[in-house]
Amino acid sequence: VYLLTIGVIELNRRGLLPPGPAGLIPQSHIDAVHVAFSFLLFFEVIELIFGLSRSVSRALGKQLEIFAIILLRNSFKSFAGVEEPITWDGMSGHMLPLLSEAFGALAIILLLAVFYRMHYRLPIPENSEQRQSFIMVKKSLSLVLFFVFMAIGVYSLVNLYAKGVLYPFFPVFFTVLILCDILLVLISLGYSSLFPVVFRNSGFAVATVLLRVGITAPAYYDVGLGIAATLYAMGITLAYNLHVRGSDKQG
Repeated sequence: VYLLTIGVIELNRRGLLPPGPAGLIPQSHIDAVHVAFSFLLFFEVIELIFGLSRSVSRALGKQLEIFAIILLRNSFKSFAGVEEPITWDGMSGHMLPLLSEAFGALAIILLLAVFYRMHYRLPIPENSEQRQSFIMVKKSLSLVLFFVFMAIGVYSLVNLYAKGVLYPFFPVFFTVLILCDILLVLISLGYSSLFPVVFRNSGFAVATVLLRVGITAPAYYDVGLGIAATLYAMGITLAYNLHVRGSDKQG
């Protein structure tokens, strides 16, 4: 995809494309990186959707991974308006946003490694039949989310072709994720009313809200919100672990 996009952009730069498609194709080769990252995000989101049935914590971790990739993709947007070849004079005014996005993504991934190590799993619910039922509900929700994801993707492509305008795909999808997270919290109440579980799942939904706002936030704010969401998720996990392990010792 990356090499194909570079080839198409080069054809457009040389005026070898028809007027219609030429208006939709960018002129900078750096935009090929943006397209490649978008395809990578597409597969990451699919993995996230079908990972919902396995673990709530892992699903949030995948959301944070996706957000970090979005930050890296945004860092390449700094090159988009720069004339080729890239020089310091052309890039000097874009370096701070670029460094902010790049190091912000790095910080989130480093914190995420700690977040995964903090994970302490309490089966929800403990009854095997109820647990299987809960997993089936989450799989059904994942399937619905997959069809919603594909519908948003098709609409985005149609909108781009018809109007030449990019549809806010990831902001819309993260909004759907927030609704799914809240629905999952409500569904989990039917299987477990343990306070640590309810608090953790509700807190993870708040972290998703922070990520949703961060996607559309300007430079620097997006990094701050992403790191804040990661630290908040770590705090929620720490509180959950302390409650669960404390209950185990009391039991």
